[in-house]
Amino acid sequence: MEFSRLSAIRFFFFLSILGPFLLFASSCSRQTEERPKVSNGILDLRNWDFQRHPLLDLTGDWEYYPDRLASDGNAEEKKSLFAVPGVWLGSGYATMKLGILLPKNAPNLAFYSKGQATAFDLYVNGAKVLKSGIVGKDPVSSVPESRGSFGEWDPSGVSIAQVTLDISNFHHRFGGLWYGIRFGESSALREEVARFRDMDWFLGGIFFLTFLYHVGLFLIRRQDLSPLPFGLFCFTLFVRILVTEDKILLSYFPSFGYLTSMRLEYLTFYLSLPLGLHYLRSIYPDLFPRIWMGSFYGLGLIFSVGAFLPFPEASKAIPYYQASMFASIILVVYVLVLAVWKRKPYAIPLMVGYLILSTAGVIEVLAAHQILKTRSFLPLGLFVLVMIETFVLSFRYGDLYREKEALAEELRRINSTYSSFVPSKFLGLLDKQSVAELKPGDQVRREVTILFSDIRSFTEISESMNAKENFEFLNTYLGRMEPVIRTNRGFVEKYFGDGIMALFSETPDDAVLAAIQMQKEILIYNRQRLAEGRRPFQVGIGIHTGSSILGLIGAEGRMDSTVISEAVHVAARLEVLTKFYGTGILLSQDTYSSLKNRERFLSRKLDRIPIKGKKEEVFIYEIGDYLSDAEQEAFRNSKTGFEKGVDAFLSGRFMDAGETFREALRVYPGDKTSLLYLKRCTEQMPVVGGRLPDSDPI
Repeated sequence: MEFSRLSAIRFFFFLSILGPFLLFASSCSRQTEERPKVSNGILDLRNWDFQRHPLLDLTGDWEYYPDRLASDGNAEEKKSLFAVPGVWLGSGYATMKLGILLPKNAPNLAFYSKGQATAFDLYVNGAKVLKSGIVGKDPVSSVPESRGSFGEWDPSGVSIAQVTLDISNFHHRFGGLWYGIRFGESSALREEVARFRDMDWFLGGIFFLTFLYHVGLFLIRRQDLSPLPFGLFCFTLFVRILVTEDKILLSYFPSFGYLTSMRLEYLTFYLSLPLGLHYLRSIYPDLFPRIWMGSFYGLGLIFSVGAFLPFPEASKAIPYYQASMFASIILVVYVLVLAVWKRKPYAIPLMVGYLILSTAGVIEVLAAHQILKTRSFLPLGLFVLVMIETFVLSFRYGDLYREKEALAEELRRINSTYSSFVPSKFLGLLDKQSVAELKPGDQVRREVTILFSDIRSFTEISESMNAKENFEFLNTYLGRMEPVIRTNRGFVEKYFGDGIMALFSETPDDAVLAAIQMQKEILIYNRQRLAEGRRPFQVGIGIHTGSSILGLIGAEGRMDSTVISEAVHVAARLEVLTKFYGTGILLSQDTYSSLKNRERFLSRKLDRIPIKGKKEEVFIYEIGDYLSDAEQEAFRNSKTGFEKGVDAFLSGRFMDAGETFREALRVYPGDKTSLLYLKRCTEQMPVVGGRLPDSDPI
């Protein structure tokens, strides 16, 4: 165990040194010796030794004749210089010329061009050596092609090679030569092209095998989704290797053509970004909010649709998505720095991998905009990241397996204890790790929020069903409510037949959110019951916050958790009052005042009632977030008038209150509470301080 951990640390440390070194070495591999460059349309190689340095790039200032092709004549008056590699913005066509002064006894030579996403013909002393697509003067006659092109030329008896390049572009946002023309001794150039192609196949094979492995993991254990996006990420990288740089896919399947290859290039770019970020979120879900992930997926899908626009419009969206890539780099750095700061597992190796990939991605973008003149290092950066991510996933699954073994052992130990049942959250409040540590008398005093819920008129509903149907109904209902409570960081402390008492120890906001989602779930369940011809039902929920004693009662043979507090009685009484007011959720003033984010809820002041143990009467509040959209809008618009009516009613100004409630009903016609208050105002009920008739303090 310790050895494997140490080995992994050494491996990540090695990669952290190797990755930047490889990037640097690759970027400098062609810069170790000064190579001749084209100057004023001339490349002087008379003193060049092709045996020592068989290959070089035809970079520099070529002669440039815009809006002319070779067949049109030289048009010397329009002659200028054009830096190769280089591009122009938009559509057009041109001729470029270069004179190469050759050494004596020059070997058999060759030219090679990667896919330029345009159409061009390259002639040497009048003989066509390279060809890509069909050069034309308009979008109809010009046919682009993005395959690489290799051609040999025999320099025997020739001292000057006059290179002429006809080029046209009407299908991309950029025209010109994106990449330089590679030139040199024929066999050496052929070997270099094959070597780069083999490297692409090697990297593509690794990405494809990694894709198969992680998709297999997902199919074996579908409840864990994390391998799936990572596998799809590797598949997009595999496809991207085939359709970028040397375009090896088109070498084997030329029928795919320019448009298909370019769209695949764009789609893999658009989709790889959110899929790569998804992996990071699967590792650190608490540091990577779901909304961020949804935003990048949304952007990727929108831009993916744009890839199917006609060309050149489809190519014009690329710079905007590159901007989102820079935003993702900032986000990734933020998440990983936070992960390192919080000492999250695997944070350091993942930071190394993403930084290497980010560096390669920035170089890729700068090269695409002709700011840097270099070969793409993105496949190398992706390779390093995928290797790190694969090792992280492997160790993560190892950790999960060991955790599973530990949990299995813990479960066996728990199963050997008494058959008592205590909620796991309750254990945490008592500062216990397992049920085996509990004993009668364990207790703690805590500030908690108590939620009481009860089905209205349950007796009538139950009388219409037999015993089996009653239990099926209750289990279905409780099975829908308990996960909602648990999702909002609460737990069910007691079931009272159709009633639920739940505790929330962190914030009152959790209890209110749970109540809202419970009411929404009941609406969904009622629609299902109506479709089955069954009777719908309503549930009242009361919520109160206060100091409570939580503990265990019973004996060693049988224990049970309990809560001792007046707060329990208050929450239960508020649940009863929901039926009187015609509301679904009621909060006490203590709960309402303790809300950390009160503005997020749709609430209103409902009444003022007496509570045992308090000298002054306290307000109660209604929550309306579970209502339909139309009802919520009416609830919100009538809130101010309704609360003015409540204040007037509590002050004994029944006539003013009645008029105010009538106005509120015009805005919210179905408001049962406004109808109740209007009735009380009309009858001028003998209330004192808003207290219900013949009611005792709760």
